[in-house]
Amino acid sequence: MKITLPIRGPEKDYLYNEYERFLKDVLKYQDNKNLLQLIDSRNDYKSIESIEFKILEGHQNDNSEPPSITTIKLTHSFFHTEFITEFIEISLNLIKEDEVIKTAFCEIIINDILQRLCLLVNLSYAAKVDFLPGVIYSNKNKYVGKTLVLLNTLDFAYEHSNKIGWPILKGIKIEKTIEWFVKNKIHTDETSRNKTHRAINAFSYLFNNIGEKDTSILFWTMLGIESILAKGNNNITNQIKTKSSLILGEPKEYKKKLNKLYDYRSRLIHGDINFPPKFSSDYELFEVEYWDYLAFATSILLAIIRDMIEKGIVEYKFNYILET
Repeated sequence: MKITLPIRGPEKDYLYNEYERFLKDVLKYQDNKNLLQLIDSRNDYKSIESIEFKILEGHQNDNSEPPSITTIKLTHSFFHTEFITEFIEISLNLIKEDEVIKTAFCEIIINDILQRLCLLVNLSYAAKVDFLPGVIYSNKNKYVGKTLVLLNTLDFAYEHSNKIGWPILKGIKIEKTIEWFVKNKIHTDETSRNKTHRAINAFSYLFNNIGEKDTSILFWTMLGIESILAKGNNNITNQIKTKSSLILGEPKEYKKKLNKLYDYRSRLIHGDINFPPKFSSDYELFEVEYWDYLAFATSILLAIIRDMIEKGIVEYKFNYILET
């Protein structure tokens, strides 16, 4: 089975080195057993036999693109290549592929695999990587279906982090991310089994479709932070302030903004903030404040998860010390 999909990197130039690192690294993913395990369905059902990746460059200085891309574009109206400079071509061999293609679930299975891959990629590289609508063909060159749009708003988190200087968002090796998942028995297709797993699953809700307006993303982001750093239901804000400062360093003005973040989150959840209907033209006015807090919260969640992966741990242990 062959999957061809456009990908889109960060909008900020200072993040592009990380995106280029991804473009080089993805070629090394071929048949990585641990990766196959994580992007496949959970242990009670396996579908992937092997996988290979290829990067196709398009729209260079002469505005040319690979012939295969032109063919797909002419055949499928939803396959847009304007302003896209890279495409991923994934050769995916499924167990009993011919039988799978005959079912109504083939397209769903492929999109589930891509969603898990997209999650691992964006957890590892300090730049967003979007998967845009692509096409799925069988090994016999029969059209199977199209892929979902997988967008994220991590650019805002990187921009916010760069602006205030906290937290520092560094990329990590995807091999380390994969090993950490496998070692700690955290699967991308399972209901969470511990606090850290809850944070990973919460992070997965940060991916959405084009133009989708979803204020629940802030809820999931805060849930992820609290699942790792908060204990019990008392003094949540102070717990987050103290523990995140110990882990990520003490920033200027950070504690004041975190208080505002939690105040905003509480007022939003408890219905104390006026907001427009989902399809309103006034939505952009509401988004200005909302996106600022979401970017801040996302940067904290991402930094903490990466710190745990880098250190090879699944939980933080804090002790009180009495100084006399």
